[in-house]
Amino acid sequence: MATMVTGSAKKKTVRMNGCVASAQAAKFADVDVITAYPIRPYTATMMALAQMVANGELDAEYIIADSEHSQLSIAHGAAPSTLMRFRRAIWAG
Repeated sequence: MATMVTGSAKKKTVRMNGCVASAQAAKFADVDVITAYPIRPYTATMMALAQMVANGELDAEYIIADSEHSQLSIAHGAAPSTLMRFRRAIWAG
């Protein structure tokens, strides 16, 4: 359960899974660049972020990468321009 504060400063309790919660964290961090490589198990996070960008809730560049290495290169390129970036990688062991 998460407590969200709406524009009218009223608190509202909502249920969300971990993927949506991490997407909300990126939204609250006001990231500028999102590098997405949709691969399980975090495809739902990338889908939630894409929806936020499409709905205008989050003003960010949403870049779809073709591999995890490409994700890192995009994030590395965004870093010198002082942009906040959100990169999520799952390391399989």
